[in-house]
Amino acid sequence: MKKISQTKFHIIFIALSYSFILYAQNEDTLSIEMNKFNFEINNYGSIGAIKSEWPDQPQFDEGDMFDLMGFAISGVYNNEIWANGILNGDNRIMDYIPGNVNANPQDEKNKIYVVKTTDKDFGESWQEWKKAVELGANFFDGNKDGIYNPIDLNDNGKWDYNEDMPDLLGDLTAWCVYNDGLPESEREFVGMTPKGIEVKQTVFLSASPNAGDLENVFFVRYEIENTGIISEVFDSVYFAFIIDADIGDYHNDIACCDTNYQYGITYNYDENEESSESHSHFLSKPPALIMYPLQSPYKFIPGETFIDNNSNSIFDLGIDAPLDSTVLYRGQLLQSKIILGSKKLNWNAFSPYQKWYSALRDPLNEIELRNLMLGGRYNDGKMFTVSSFDTSYTVFNDSLTNSNSVNPTFVLSGDPVINSGWLYKYSNDFRMLISYGPFTFRKNESHEVICAIIGGRGEDRLSSITEAKRIAGVVKEIYDNNFTDLPVGIKENKNENIPAQFTLEQNYPNPFNPSTTIKYSIPNNTVMLNSFQHLNNSEIPNQVRDDNANVKLIVYDILGREVAILVNQKQKPGNYEVELNASNFTSGVYFYRLNAGDFTQVKKMILLK
Repeated sequence: MKKISQTKFHIIFIALSYSFILYAQNEDTLSIEMNKFNFEINNYGSIGAIKSEWPDQPQFDEGDMFDLMGFAISGVYNNEIWANGILNGDNRIMDYIPGNVNANPQDEKNKIYVVKTTDKDFGESWQEWKKAVELGANFFDGNKDGIYNPIDLNDNGKWDYNEDMPDLLGDLTAWCVYNDGLPESEREFVGMTPKGIEVKQTVFLSASPNAGDLENVFFVRYEIENTGIISEVFDSVYFAFIIDADIGDYHNDIACCDTNYQYGITYNYDENEESSESHSHFLSKPPALIMYPLQSPYKFIPGETFIDNNSNSIFDLGIDAPLDSTVLYRGQLLQSKIILGSKKLNWNAFSPYQKWYSALRDPLNEIELRNLMLGGRYNDGKMFTVSSFDTSYTVFNDSLTNSNSVNPTFVLSGDPVINSGWLYKYSNDFRMLISYGPFTFRKNESHEVICAIIGGRGEDRLSSITEAKRIAGVVKEIYDNNFTDLPVGIKENKNENIPAQFTLEQNYPNPFNPSTTIKYSIPNNTVMLNSFQHLNNSEIPNQVRDDNANVKLIVYDILGREVAILVNQKQKPGNYEVELNASNFTSGVYFYRLNAGDFTQVKKMILLK
């Protein structure tokens, strides 16, 4: 871990909030220099170069990597399209202010809350997290009383599983909350007003030297809520992750996407191209950047994700029958959240918009932004095709595939490493936008979305793409295991045969018929406490001396009914696997849950007969 610095200053302006109160906005900025990354975040949604000016941008290794990361939301209200966001371009769009909806943005509580693995258990950062919880932050409720109160109940100077702690992911977690309360008069999009959207943002990453491949990665989680202040329902809503990747000199980049894994890639146009003196060494082996959405918004679909028994097109728990469910991963400490009757959305579009190409330039109003989120041209929304795209800018290299069969909503879906598919010819100042939708956004609904920003560096610009893709595979596996493999700065386990942490793996095969295998791992309590407490050689309390864990592995149907108990006994530390034979089950979605001590994790599997 290198350094983390936090500064606070004020940007003063006069504006009207929802309740027409004059205010002065309080900005809190956090600078993070960890592993290979060096970037800034603030308390109203900017991630990247906030106070810095080019070329002093966010860095990866010794060079520049990206300018700003953000998001966009668009929907329909009163038959009119609205859109807002935090996105970079010639006109930076910043529609959010610190704090909860209708709160005073000047309140000093509206800051960035930071907790690290190196912080003292029950120390200052843990106590400060109480304010974050008041604003809506998550926490681990060790004593199960529903209240965050980080007290050393066992009086041993170290955290134990029956004690509360902050929602700490990786080696550093930075959390804040903001809302789209910027008044109409201050917005780039003329006529756009606040919609009562609240965002709880978490940035987390692992530190060297134990991070391994994750020294090339940081994660961003947005919990996005419609508070219902303006409308109980927003229709036809789209959400998009956005990043302005600037690898070295900002104009030397090309973007593309991988439709198999649903992520965007920015790579350097030519490492031999003339560049500024500050970047010449860096660009001799230019890295590639991947924006990898791991968790997307969900959608309720009558007849597909639930049986609409009362025919109101809304999933009503206890009335309608769920046919599918969304599992939201929150890390090893917090239980996964299950949204019955829904499913995660696949990406809707990839739009590599840019500064100088007229058909894909920066959006100047809500209609142009929505067109990009739909995968079309900013000005008229028409879909691109390989043949209709200006051939002076792109090329299609695939003799086995008809270019007209390429999905037009995923622009530049070729593979530059093998020079195949739909590719851009020249460098430009690209931004990458990946969107999801449409979905209905109801009052008090929240969508927890997660994106990883990945840097990969090989021996040249193309091998860097290959390296970034390899790391992306590692990141996806860590996400699929609910971040239980997320490395933290702890002492190494000297016994390599004992798992370092609880894990529940995805069943294999999946889908299956009729049998599948489920693997899981149980650490001993000493390793478990080392992982979360960063113990030295102090004595372990008597109440956690027993290495055997009470383990339950249970299978549930889509209605939450218990259909099979696979394991229900004490087990020693080790790696286990169990086979499920579902010959007597009907086809459909099932869940399996591992309970071991206070550890709980749920995964979904599909039986197809």
